[in-house]
Amino acid sequence: MDKKSKQLSIIGASVLVEVLSKTNINPIWGYPGGSVLNVYDELYKQPKLTHVLVRNEQTAVYAASISFKLSKKPGICLVTSGPGITNAITGIVASLSDSHPLLILSGQVPLKTIGKQAFQECDTVNITRTCTKRNFLIRRIQNIHKVLKEAMYVSNNNKTSPVLADFPKSVSKTLFVCLNEIPPQTHDCFYKREPLSQCSQQLKQCQNAKASIIPLSSHLSASNRPLLYIGGGLNNYSTLPELKKTLNSIGAPSTNTLMNFGTQRTRFNLGMLGMHGKYFSNLSIHYCDLLIAVGSRFDDRAIGNINHFNSIPRSISYINVDLSIKRSFKFNVVILEPIKHTFRNLISLLTRCSTKRIYSPWLHLIKSWKHQSSVVNRSLVSLKDMFYVLEKTTRRQAIICSDVGQHQMWVAQHFNLHHGKWLNSGGLGAMGSGLSFALGAKVIIPKADVVCFIGDGSIQMNLQEFSTLKQLNAPITVLILNNKSLGMVKQWQRIEHNGRFSQSTMKTSVNFTNISRSYGHFGLRLGSLKRLVPTFIEAVNQKGCSVVLDISLSEHESVWPMVQSGKGITNMLLRHTDVN
Repeated sequence: MDKKSKQLSIIGASVLVEVLSKTNINPIWGYPGGSVLNVYDELYKQPKLTHVLVRNEQTAVYAASISFKLSKKPGICLVTSGPGITNAITGIVASLSDSHPLLILSGQVPLKTIGKQAFQECDTVNITRTCTKRNFLIRRIQNIHKVLKEAMYVSNNNKTSPVLADFPKSVSKTLFVCLNEIPPQTHDCFYKREPLSQCSQQLKQCQNAKASIIPLSSHLSASNRPLLYIGGGLNNYSTLPELKKTLNSIGAPSTNTLMNFGTQRTRFNLGMLGMHGKYFSNLSIHYCDLLIAVGSRFDDRAIGNINHFNSIPRSISYINVDLSIKRSFKFNVVILEPIKHTFRNLISLLTRCSTKRIYSPWLHLIKSWKHQSSVVNRSLVSLKDMFYVLEKTTRRQAIICSDVGQHQMWVAQHFNLHHGKWLNSGGLGAMGSGLSFALGAKVIIPKADVVCFIGDGSIQMNLQEFSTLKQLNAPITVLILNNKSLGMVKQWQRIEHNGRFSQSTMKTSVNFTNISRSYGHFGLRLGSLKRLVPTFIEAVNQKGCSVVLDISLSEHESVWPMVQSGKGITNMLLRHTDVN
């Protein structure tokens, strides 16, 4: 042995924490427990890492899952074995549904006791097999760096998704002897995406994709009624400049799914389509003769009944990182590559064209549909006014979060996002996620104004995180749209079940003002929308604490339009009187 070399004894937990410190990802979200105490002990000694103690493991996953959308870095969360990981499952499934890159580190009982019904043991690898892109069981201390590097790479490349590493307590306290320091490869910043030039398979795929731009351009030239259908595949904001240039270059209208709300800031954007989409957006996707689908899944909530959708002949061009459509569609052009590359190639080709198509008749037809929808939707004027006021009194760069339910649809329908950002659970539609998203956003971007829209049902699933907000001194604005019921469930029961409101009414009145004050926040109750402006201005002027505004709504309010399950996208209910 070299005289200058010295032996270094280190346990597995220390190796894990040292590797995490080299990723430059902060914070780690988590909740301690017996199987991860060695890891938490090492975190205590590591100044490069910050940790946020949440009040429920589900929140740790939700908050970590939005990291990539806001910071271009995947999130990391740490939970213990047994009930720790089972509490996190809903968040993991939600992250998979919305394609959020995320590393979940779960504690596990010692290797020798796995499968022997040890205290707080569960089969984490098998439980999470279907809700992660990949999962790993770390059996040896020597594998820690390799597993974490591969996990982060898999999570962050191609279709981004959650990945899990299960870390037994016996490995966390195993002693490892090495020379000088942890092997230097741990200094790799290994969450970054692989350069295209270093991946021959992806390079070949993108070369084929580039060739497919020409037939796409030909379809555009032949089309009279083109429409861009933008989905959640554009799940981060780094693609926005290319998206805007592409939309302006084509000059065609565009529509978006719930997950892509707020990214298309052009004059030809029609807003959200789908089950609760805008009247004219749904008509546009049905009657277009060329549909350019970008980062979309063609799910039933977006396009309705598949046979009804396919009844109108049209060309369909599909652009995404992979072909994950599980329904029957005939695509005329398929381009599988990072969407940003496709936009750049398409912009380049369109720029070289001598003329730009003008789709005036198509745009006039859509305008007439828009006028029709404004006539039938006058009953929603109070809600529209409310969102207009909130929009005008919220800073343009605000991060808007939503939970799941009627309030989520109203925000997507009526709130103009301008230059802000949008966070919500779309694919899984998990109630209880909104406050966690808001917490995560405020911690990741401390200077941002964060506004959370949430229902009185949703807030009661996760209101313990008011404590986390107070401990972190992370002030946000929470708007509870309170109709004393599970509004979306009740609406479906009114329409689909002849008004039999089974277990959808909150008969106990909750004083959210007192609850928020007990956590140290500023709470106000608004019994009438007439006082919305002065009340909201008073609320947002509060300094140093979160503001919780409880807004009373009628339990009879509904979300219109509505396309019933199994119906065609043009078969919309526009008001109460349309219900049989």
